[in-house]
Amino acid sequence: MNNIAVRGKNTLGIILVALLLKTTSLYAQKYNVDMLRKKTIRFNFDTAIIYADSFLQQAEQLNGKEDIEYYSALFEKAIVYEKFDKFNKAILLLIELSKRSKELPPSLQAMIPIETSLIYEKLGLYDSCMMELDRARNIIAKYNLDSIKTFYHLRRGSAIRVFDRAYIARPRVEGEARYHIDSAIYYGNKYKNPYWLSHIYFVDGVLLAREEDALPDRIKNSLYRSIHYALIVDDKSIYMSASSSLIKLHSRLGRTDSALYIAEKCLDIVRQHNATNKHGSYITSSISELYENIGMLDSALAYQKLATLYGIEAALVQSSFEITELKAEHENVSRKLLLESQQIELKAKKRQVQLWIALSVILVIFTISLYDNNRRTRRLLKKNQKQKEEIEAINADLNDSLQKQNILQKELHHRVKNNLQIIIGLLELQEEKSEVVKSIGQQIHSIAAGHELLYQDDIKGELSLNEYLNELLSHFPEESQLGATIKIDCKEDIETGLETLIPIGLIINELITNSIKYAIQPGKHLNIDIDAKLNAAKDKIMINYRDNGPGFSNAEEGFGSFVINTMVMQLEGEMNVNSDGGVHYAIELSL
Repeated sequence: MNNIAVRGKNTLGIILVALLLKTTSLYAQKYNVDMLRKKTIRFNFDTAIIYADSFLQQAEQLNGKEDIEYYSALFEKAIVYEKFDKFNKAILLLIELSKRSKELPPSLQAMIPIETSLIYEKLGLYDSCMMELDRARNIIAKYNLDSIKTFYHLRRGSAIRVFDRAYIARPRVEGEARYHIDSAIYYGNKYKNPYWLSHIYFVDGVLLAREEDALPDRIKNSLYRSIHYALIVDDKSIYMSASSSLIKLHSRLGRTDSALYIAEKCLDIVRQHNATNKHGSYITSSISELYENIGMLDSALAYQKLATLYGIEAALVQSSFEITELKAEHENVSRKLLLESQQIELKAKKRQVQLWIALSVILVIFTISLYDNNRRTRRLLKKNQKQKEEIEAINADLNDSLQKQNILQKELHHRVKNNLQIIIGLLELQEEKSEVVKSIGQQIHSIAAGHELLYQDDIKGELSLNEYLNELLSHFPEESQLGATIKIDCKEDIETGLETLIPIGLIINELITNSIKYAIQPGKHLNIDIDAKLNAAKDKIMINYRDNGPGFSNAEEGFGSFVINTMVMQLEGEMNVNSDGGVHYAIELSL
């Protein structure tokens, strides 16, 4: 019966163990975060990062990389990197999470910028830190995340405390920092989170220590609360920081015994947890200063030597860690390079086979194409030769036609000029010449001069304005007979067609005729100046006509003025007339 009872107990024990293991596996995911945080706050980066990677792999195996648990694990790994000042790696993970913010729960969306702000605070980047905190504040307000306000106010108050001297006026900073720390204390006590309360009371104590009117007992109260909550969550880092602040406070108040007591207690914790890095060096250095202050120089020297040893050991540990990281990175790179070289070699072989096949196909296609191209080239050459001969024959016919047309145009201009000369001759045979007959004769001279130049110019189509005006003046009487001097000044070689030249000639002819008719005065020599040039855009002719006669009034306008105005309008021009101190015509004509 006893054996049966023992066996029954054993069976029941096995069943209970199995149920316990099953329950543990079901809830392992839930408690991994707390376990990871505990590993992180005990100064052991190697252990913490191993747990973080394990948590990440477990989340990926359970639900893949697109699950909330995976994102939470990724965030916790970023916290590990931040805790041990691996800021570059932490920032990369947080950036990756920020890109997927729409897929994350609101609480994690808010925690990402809060954690990022802490990194920027440690790096001294004020603007970036505050920008991330503003982003967190907007997310908290959008989703009404009351529980996250503890972390937000803690980070905001801490950031303001850190950056106040560099960026903000001190009185305003103390009030703003105090508001955020008091808010953090309120929400921390409301949700009873000892981990964050330890940090909040530490920042509160440090902030109070900087206030001139703060009571020492109030400072001690906040720091002791920070130590109390740090012991609850086993956070040795915040414990050491709060204890260090208490040591400074007791030392400042002259309570060396209390300061030494706290320092020795911290040193015991450092020895128990083998945390011999920066904390051991700092604590022993503080103890050395305390002994030096009370005149115990031997003890001060002994602890200073111990601080030096801790510092050397910390440097060696850091160097060892960096060497380990470099070795791991080197091994990863070597494995990647080996894998890549194998893949490259395999691809090279495949490409070599593909290349030979492609070359064979190309060679066949090239041979066929070459034969076909040669055949087409011969056919095209014959066709081109035939077209060339046809074009040469057409060009020869066109040249003959052009020469005949040029001869006909020259003959036409010659006959027009001769006919105009006959008309001029008939007009000059009149015994009594009226002013109208003389004016018509001069106008016909203007037209004949253009045809004369075209006849002499081998039908280029463009005539020189300077040559035309000089040819036009040759038909006026000599200076001695005329009683006037006419000067023409063309500042540029202006060339234009007959359709523009003849109207210009008619205008100049009428202007000269009017000057000779009305401007010659007894005992005074008449000077006529004509200049022509192109405007800046080279699309208009600017003609200035002046004489030194007595001028005229608008009431004296007659047929000559009508001809001038008509020709100016025909060439889409403008004309300004001034008769003060002689006649001045400023004419602008379109080419």
